[in-house]
Amino acid sequence: MWWRVLITVLLAAIVGLLLWDRERVMSVLPGGASPHEAYVRSLEAAGLEDTALGRDWLAAARRALVEPEKTSLPMETTLRQAAAQPRAFGYLLDLRRGRVLNVNLTLEAEEPAHVFIDLFEVRTGEAPSAVASARRDSLTLEHEIRRDGQYIVRIQPELLRGGDLRIGNRTTAALTFPVAGQDVSAVRSFFLDPRNAGRRQHHGVDIFAPRETPVLAASDGIVVSAGTNRLGGNVVWVLDPARRQRQYYAHLSRQAVSGGERVSAGDVLGYVGNTGNARGTPPHLHFGIYALQEGPIDPLPFVSGARGPQPPAASSSPPSSPSGATGEKPPQRSTGVGG
Repeated sequence: MWWRVLITVLLAAIVGLLLWDRERVMSVLPGGASPHEAYVRSLEAAGLEDTALGRDWLAAARRALVEPEKTSLPMETTLRQAAAQPRAFGYLLDLRRGRVLNVNLTLEAEEPAHVFIDLFEVRTGEAPSAVASARRDSLTLEHEIRRDGQYIVRIQPELLRGGDLRIGNRTTAALTFPVAGQDVSAVRSFFLDPRNAGRRQHHGVDIFAPRETPVLAASDGIVVSAGTNRLGGNVVWVLDPARRQRQYYAHLSRQAVSGGERVSAGDVLGYVGNTGNARGTPPHLHFGIYALQEGPIDPLPFVSGARGPQPPAASSSPPSSPSGATGEKPPQRSTGVGG
């Protein structure tokens, strides 16, 4: 039966990679060009790029990428846009992999207007590269960040349109928090914390919760394996093909899934315990993320700000629970050997 599981996993990975690449291309070049690029072409076709207003509008677009305003998130601001004064607004952001950037605009104007929202990645020695664009008819851009770094959000109304423009930028978690009813306040041991007197590093985060609390799938994916090992005890590995990552859930009291199963974000994978090298420590989940062809990465940005949903009653309780196992309080911070 192992070969069936392997084939299922490989097929899921291939489909996921294709979907991820398609999503990325579509977000950068919808219909072959971003709405902003398509608008520039329409100005050129109409001969407006050589008018004073056209030149000012194009110059403002370039200036927003060359001289963006350094901004921290979350951010909210309201700007007055004069119809006769072409402007573009650029905001330089430090963003982390695993965060979802949300840009939301509200335009109060006498006439309907298109406002272009574009996201660019900034790399040293290179011109900003387009990453994503909002649809022409949308005042919202949502994009998951795939790489730590600096990014520019450019916002530009079309020519001869003005009004009050309210801008809101923030980030949210890309993944579901993997322990029901918990959030990052339950994390007491972090990525790269020392282990074994500094001989190794912690490749994940430890999330403390009462024993038998449901452990949840952080994303849609496929269970690669559900088994045991010396360090993790009862563990579950889930492949997230859309992100080309594997998720590791360890120290479970027991598993609720088997290899080859497809899971959705929020599905119960198992229950919090302290198996493996976590015996003798308060119950907790070791949660790790391993990027394909890269290795372990910090899971915290992926889940910070999220709260683990409560699963349906039928799946939230294990078949049996040890007596006196609930109500255990997590320590302030763990520096032990678990995980």
